Amino acid sequence: MIIRFKIILLSFFILCSFSSRANQQELDSLLNITMNESNDSILLGLYNKIGSASYRIDQKLAKSYWLKSLKLAKEFIESDTASYFKEQLAIAYNGMGIISRREGDYSKALDYYQNCLKIEDKLYGGAKLGNTFMNIGIIYREMKEYETALEYVNKSLDYAIKNKDRVSYSSNYNALGMIYRRMKEYDKAIECYEKSLEASIAVDEQ
Repeated sequence: MIIRFKIILLSFFILCSFSSRANQQELDSLLNITMNESNDSILLGLYNKIGSASYRIDQKLAKSYWLKSLKLAKEFIESDTASYFKEQLAIAYNGMGIISRREGDYSKALDYYQNCLKIEDKLYGGAKLGNTFMNIGIIYREMKEYETALEYVNKSLDYAIKNKDRVSYSSNYNALGMIYRRMKEYDKAIECYEKSLEASIAVDEQ
């Protein structure tokens, strides 16, 4: 079982290395576009995209751009309540939740995610809450509140299944595997990792 477990983890590391190279290329492209863009509403979206492309490889850069997006989105909403600006604000809140979790400030991370949920719920009527539920689950995992973590990640998995979203499906099962591994329920962990790996391979083959 241990050998099987290590093989699954090695497969994930290989897939992640390809993903990191792709993120760096995307980041370089976004930074170049931003340098030549003067429209604030377009920059708002670019700032969020830079945050999403960079947080795995340059956390400080991601934080600086998500904070820029957060500030700019709030300024826009003061005079214009268009859905676009609210969507970008939700993305920035989510991003800062990720950064706060990585900095170990779980209380602040949960605050950011709750703000994100409120906006998403009003905009989409509960149709697009899966990613935020996933991130909240990760926070509870880090806080070692494993049952609550499973509850939130399973909520996220429900959205992935409903929307036939293989990428999120893979991420959900990977997160579940990590929770079960920390709970030392290794059979369940392996089952979840295998489902995640199968989904990742299916996405890559599309």
